Amino acid sequence: MNIQKAISCSFSDKQRILSAILLFLLFICIDAFADTTTTNTTGKVLIGAYINGIHSIDLKAGTVDLDLYIWLRTKGERNLLESFEVLNGSISDKSSIVKKKIGDENYYSMRITVKAFQNYDLRKFPLDNQKLVLFIEDSEEDITALQFSPDKENTKAGNSVSLPGWAIGKTSITVTTNSYNTNYGDISLGQQNSNYSRATIEIPISREGIGYFLKMFGTVFLAASVAFLSFFIRPDDLDPRFGLGVGGIFAVVASNFVLSSMLPETYQVTMGEALLLITIISIFVALLESVVSLKLWEDDKKVAALKLDSMAGWVVPISYLLICFFVITMYLY
Repeated sequence: MNIQKAISCSFSDKQRILSAILLFLLFICIDAFADTTTTNTTGKVLIGAYINGIHSIDLKAGTVDLDLYIWLRTKGERNLLESFEVLNGSISDKSSIVKKKIGDENYYSMRITVKAFQNYDLRKFPLDNQKLVLFIEDSEEDITALQFSPDKENTKAGNSVSLPGWAIGKTSITVTTNSYNTNYGDISLGQQNSNYSRATIEIPISREGIGYFLKMFGTVFLAASVAFLSFFIRPDDLDPRFGLGVGGIFAVVASNFVLSSMLPETYQVTMGEALLLITIISIFVALLESVVSLKLWEDDKKVAALKLDSMAGWVVPISYLLICFFVITMYLY
């Protein structure tokens, strides 16, 4: 009887010990989960922006000046206003700095002026639409310690923001993970790459109407039209016959110099450059036709020369307009 009691007591003690161990492990798991939750919560940083102004768009230099407010909100204790950076630009001024507590969160905001470098898409110039972009990351903490969360509702451009010649679209903000294939020499990271949370602010802008296009290319189309008038001048009247075409070429070359001063050196052929090239070729064809017509006239084939001028007077201008229309359509669509 005593043996049975001893065995029963021993079995009961084992159950108690096992229960205690399981309970201890459960507490450890709950505590670890709570720590993880706390870390993830404090690692979240809400970020938003309000655009005050857009200035000095420089297509040749690939820059734009932006005036905006940036705010960040987090439960963690961080020096965010000093550690955040604009990756594709430089901050020239900081003002209106605010640091305060909102409930259990820390709120930071400031006004900054940024010269941002842009990768402008100039293929459709001067009927181009652009997207102004800012890339923001924290310079101290990677994605394991800090993750941005976009304040999409409050990120916008002010109603008073205007940009001559451009229509400003809806400002947006998104967050992605940006990877660098280096650890920057910090061997404590124990890896050959690093990941950072990146906030991207985008401001779409588009050309307003075709006024800018007409101002730039109105003189080009006029020069081509004047050159085509040579078809209606007698072949042996050399000065006006060839002077119109040569003058047209000089006008187009001058427009090309103006266009080149506005755009960077690039392998891309923009729509504007393609139109200038087509205009020069068309005027050269008009000059070449004048040479042929003059040769026929001097060979006493005056009727053939006049017929050639009459046909060229319709075919060359119409072909020029159709080719220009096709090129513009090809670039835009």
